[in-house]
Amino acid sequence: MRCEGFTPNPFMFAAVFAASATRCEPDKGIRCHSIAVKCGCESFVLVCNSMITMYLKFGLIERARSVFAAMRARDSVSWNSMIVGLAHNGFDSEAVNVFLRMRRDGDAKPTQSSFATVIKLCENLEAAAVSRLARQLHCAAEKSGVASFDNVATALIIAYCKRGETGDAFELFNSMPGPRSVVLWTAMIDGCLKNHAFSDAEELFVKMRRTGRSAAEPFHLLCRAFDPAAIARDIVTWSAMMMGYAQTGDSDGAVELFKEMLKGPIAPNEFTFSSAINACASPTAAIEQGKQFHAFATKCGHDGAVCVSSAIVTMYAKRGCIDDADCAFAGQTVRDIVSWNSIVSGYAQHGDARKALDVYSEMRARGFGLDGVTFIGVICACVHAGLVGEGQRHFDSMVREYGITPTVEHYVCMVDLYSRAGQLDEAAHVIERMPIPPNAMVWRTLLSACRVHRNVRLGRLAFEKLVSIEPKDSAAYVLMSNIYANTGEWGERASVRRLMEERGVMKEIGFSWIEVGRHVHQFVAWDRTHPAWVRIYAKLEEMGVRTRDAGHRPDTEFVLYNVEEEEQKEAMLSGHSERLAIAFGLISTPEGMTLRVTKNLRVCGDCHAFIKLISKLEERVIVVRDSNRFHHFRDGACSCGDFW
Repeated sequence: MRCEGFTPNPFMFAAVFAASATRCEPDKGIRCHSIAVKCGCESFVLVCNSMITMYLKFGLIERARSVFAAMRARDSVSWNSMIVGLAHNGFDSEAVNVFLRMRRDGDAKPTQSSFATVIKLCENLEAAAVSRLARQLHCAAEKSGVASFDNVATALIIAYCKRGETGDAFELFNSMPGPRSVVLWTAMIDGCLKNHAFSDAEELFVKMRRTGRSAAEPFHLLCRAFDPAAIARDIVTWSAMMMGYAQTGDSDGAVELFKEMLKGPIAPNEFTFSSAINACASPTAAIEQGKQFHAFATKCGHDGAVCVSSAIVTMYAKRGCIDDADCAFAGQTVRDIVSWNSIVSGYAQHGDARKALDVYSEMRARGFGLDGVTFIGVICACVHAGLVGEGQRHFDSMVREYGITPTVEHYVCMVDLYSRAGQLDEAAHVIERMPIPPNAMVWRTLLSACRVHRNVRLGRLAFEKLVSIEPKDSAAYVLMSNIYANTGEWGERASVRRLMEERGVMKEIGFSWIEVGRHVHQFVAWDRTHPAWVRIYAKLEEMGVRTRDAGHRPDTEFVLYNVEEEEQKEAMLSGHSERLAIAFGLISTPEGMTLRVTKNLRVCGDCHAFIKLISKLEERVIVVRDSNRFHHFRDGACSCGDFW
């Protein structure tokens, strides 16, 4: 940096200070500070901000104060760095004073981050000053136009609730414009619970679920409130708890809670049944339990309620019983947007694009209000059928005719639409034209397609973007290493695997589930932990012999390891988890019974060909739900048309 004839610029100093902070090297940062002074760069705001951030990270408060005091001009970053850094180091009162000076001096306006940080500090200040300061900050945030930002509003709600001022918290909460985030709902529910306003917390939870928000975190807060014997368990409480189990995917918990409810004097209502049935839509739930809830709801006369009938449609569609979903949908006397969207999405995921699009056309003909979820289902139907042009037309219609602003989920569908059809450059152009930053799912979708189509160039781009967003995402490394394996670039594959190990990223294990006798059985590749493993492997061997005799030859292209022996490659494929689940299903169920298997990863091409043949040889319908879609194997063919 101090070579003869070379003068570092402010950007270089800022980069070095940032690197020192990241690598925890304070000595290098201090030496760089001295060089910056000699080069005359210490007066640049960019350089000073980087130094302040670095010093505060190392706990060198006096040095940070000195740099901040010497600045001739400060921007919002300067002030925010001091406020956040002081708060992080425990100097709460000083952080508040810096914030007040920032507002008084007026050379930079406080940002939402400034407000959120200082409001949080109210929790740690003297009790007498908290209420007054919180209200002052609230008024200032209103004037600055940041009070409605989630982080600011959440901090204010927490501050009010901590002082027992739930009325002020509710007033702020109810004044929030537009859809509220789960964080805000959680803060309000938590505040009610801490102030023993249990009925308010339960009512908020129910309202939140009606907006379609995820209920995992608020549900855990209500576990806490539900257990004490002093809390009255009314129908609202039972329904709220049931919704929580449904949202967290805990079907067993929902079943046990439902049984416990039946022991008492309170009868389940339509909302309780709706939540219980929704819990059975989880991939690891027993579909037979869902059918029991359906029958019980019918017996109690609640199956006609739209929330119950819609939950029934959703459950059957998500669990691979599309015929049952279709029957439930046809029997609805009243339909809401949930049931329409569920059947459209269900047909799409089951590979019946034409029925999905027919239902969509019926929605339009009846003048039923369409929303963004409707179009996700419609475009997904086009994705799974390879209808590229039609999918693009529906996307354009959504924007131009219905005025629906595309979300990142819609763009994921569009990237998937072009990617699956092999139009990877067009998929990349969709990403380039996105008006919102592409998230990990967008890049993961492109990367997955690059693996299928062996596009190393775009694969590298998608991989770099994906790991920059989610450096611990195991799928990114596995997909990229698979691309290199498929193209025979074993050295590059080894490099990706080493990088994965260096960063401590663990590969996601493939699991498959199958329901037999109202119990869900789970398998991993070459699993020998199941009590019936000897019989399972005997059936697996028999299946291998029969399929070979019928002409199946293992496609060792799907072995992604540098193995020379062909027999070794074939052995690696034969023990995949979905084959074990199917073998167990075949030896454990009556002849002709449909088998339903769920896998958390994408089914490989060789297993897909193998299962097609097994469905014919065993005269069984085999439904496999992988990470992409449902596959209905029947008489040697698959509903996906080998396009997945």
